[in-house]
Amino acid sequence: MFFSVGKQNLYPYSEWLILQMIFELQQTNEIIEKISKEEYVLKALGIFQPKKQRKDFFTIKSILEKRYLFLKKNGYQHNEQVKILESNIQQLSQFFCLSHLESAILRVSVYTAIDSILKAVSDMVSIKYDRRIGCDALAHLLRVKGKDIVRSLKEESSLCRFQLISYTGSRLSFGGDLTSLTEWDNLFDIHSLDSELVNFDHWLVKCVHRPHIVSELALDKDFAHISEMTKGLLHYLSYVNETKKKGSNILIYGAAGTGKSEFATLLVQQLNMSAYFVNTANENGEHISAGLRLNNLCLAQHMMNGHRNVIIFDEVEDVFQDSALQHSLGQSHKGWINESLEHNSVPVIWISNNVRDMDVAFIRRFDVVLEMPDLPLDNKRKLIQRMAPEQLPTEDINHLAKQKEITPAMLQRSFAVAKVMCPHNDYYSQYVYDLLNQTLKARGEREIIPLAATRDEHICAYSLDWIACDTNLRKLTDGLRQRPKARICCYGPPGTGKTAWAKWLGEQLNMPVLVKRASDLLDHYVGKTEQNIARVFEQARHSKSILVLDEVDGFLYHRETATHQWERTMVNEMLTQLERFDGVFVASTNLMGDIDAAALRRFDIKLKFNYLKPEQVLAIAQQQLLLWQWPELEGGQVSRLQAIKGLTPGDFAAAARQHIFSPFESVDEWFGALEQESALKKVEPKKAIGFI
Repeated sequence: MFFSVGKQNLYPYSEWLILQMIFELQQTNEIIEKISKEEYVLKALGIFQPKKQRKDFFTIKSILEKRYLFLKKNGYQHNEQVKILESNIQQLSQFFCLSHLESAILRVSVYTAIDSILKAVSDMVSIKYDRRIGCDALAHLLRVKGKDIVRSLKEESSLCRFQLISYTGSRLSFGGDLTSLTEWDNLFDIHSLDSELVNFDHWLVKCVHRPHIVSELALDKDFAHISEMTKGLLHYLSYVNETKKKGSNILIYGAAGTGKSEFATLLVQQLNMSAYFVNTANENGEHISAGLRLNNLCLAQHMMNGHRNVIIFDEVEDVFQDSALQHSLGQSHKGWINESLEHNSVPVIWISNNVRDMDVAFIRRFDVVLEMPDLPLDNKRKLIQRMAPEQLPTEDINHLAKQKEITPAMLQRSFAVAKVMCPHNDYYSQYVYDLLNQTLKARGEREIIPLAATRDEHICAYSLDWIACDTNLRKLTDGLRQRPKARICCYGPPGTGKTAWAKWLGEQLNMPVLVKRASDLLDHYVGKTEQNIARVFEQARHSKSILVLDEVDGFLYHRETATHQWERTMVNEMLTQLERFDGVFVASTNLMGDIDAAALRRFDIKLKFNYLKPEQVLAIAQQQLLLWQWPELEGGQVSRLQAIKGLTPGDFAAAARQHIFSPFESVDEWFGALEQESALKKVEPKKAIGFI
């Protein structure tokens, strides 16, 4: 059989590793059999034969064995080709403070990553090796003990901490899972390690960046609602900087666009420290994976140690968020993540939109966990006034401030774009609403009704003078301004202004109003209604909103009349939440007599809303005539109007809406509509809401 032996087309170290794998790992015949089928591997090893000739297993083995014995006796010599490569491996080892053994493992990883022949042969070897045997095999190749390899590949080792080496699952392969250096291709081209020296000076800018956009928010103004926490965080970061405390981590989470990133940046700037954000995209604008972002964080920690810096890791869901189909990166590298959280040398502020799916084991390791609330109504109004151009009217500013779905980030973008799209005043507000609604629609959220569409010139505006209540509502409002904590039950006939008064109260107290009805909370699955009740109270507590629960008799009816156990637990859950709630809670009902006695005792104030008094009926009618530009009522007309019993503000609003699409031709026709609205109140008592 004709073979020719020529010059090896391999790095000397690669050739030595391949020959070791063949003759020292007890798979000689099996590996040679595989190699003999790969012409390109044989050529790289210096073995040539005519293409049509059958490959002779024993001849190939003999040639390789002679070469192995020669290198084993005389050793291999680096040639000029590997000078730069070996220099880079040495520089990487020094930069990451690797031990002698860690550096040797890195050398195996680098050569395997850049040498396709070594990679191919190592894959042939790895098939039969699990993790333990793989570590023993690597130890044999490097002439060290197996336990030393295991120690060098633990998650807290420098190799794994900097993600230079990683292996997962039950199998360790020399050329597969073992090498993760290709994950560093944003810092250097691994395939140029043998031709170009690594430039460490440019690494930091590829890992992190300084914020380049000036925030519209101010720490003392826009975050005054969390001023105590702000002071605490400033003291804590200052302490960490002075004492060089390791393992300092802060988690800030909350709805998207609530100013979490701006808040973190402003905290750092307040202390005259430098804030650096971990990059989410490379210099070509391509998304950086969660694993690579963690690598960049770890590397930035190493490079920035000893300076007045804080690293901000935004969009942390990429790392910690589990899904139904797979574990998060954090779960896959739990030990390494925990090690990083406990020993990071530069403080890190982690930012997330939610932490529902984050493992509590991770949450426990954060020094401070802060839920970022939405801006209070007055803060949001002032922020909009600062951000909005002069084209936006004051009433639109107030209207936008009440929309909980709109975040400061959305407002800032919409104002800027609308100013370019519509430089004149004519349609500026409409452009703002359109831009905001397109964003909300894309996010699957409720769109905003423009103020012009909500303002109906044919219906009287709300006035406290038209509310027939046996309590001085203005005095009550003054008291709530001083102490915004109360549980109020508003009862009376429908249309008397109970829910409208709660919304008016929110404006007076400068608090957002969260209105829920029984139908919003009831669920036919056992236990879900109770969860919904607890969730809405938590939502109101978090947003510091006035919680308004309409049709509360559907929840708080007499427990003695309950026929199912879930009905009792529903009432009990409502009472428990009501007892614990420390904000302003307003319940409205048309059926006061149906409410459980224990629930009534929990209300601090019970406000009875009644039908309009004759003088109130006349006042609201005169205001309505003024809007329609009709003449004032004459004597007989006044008598007829005041003779209608049981009129409410809701009746006047319903008749006014009817007038919009079916205009009244006379006062008598209008009075007829009011009489019909009044007559409709005589209905059967409402039954408790529930499911069979």
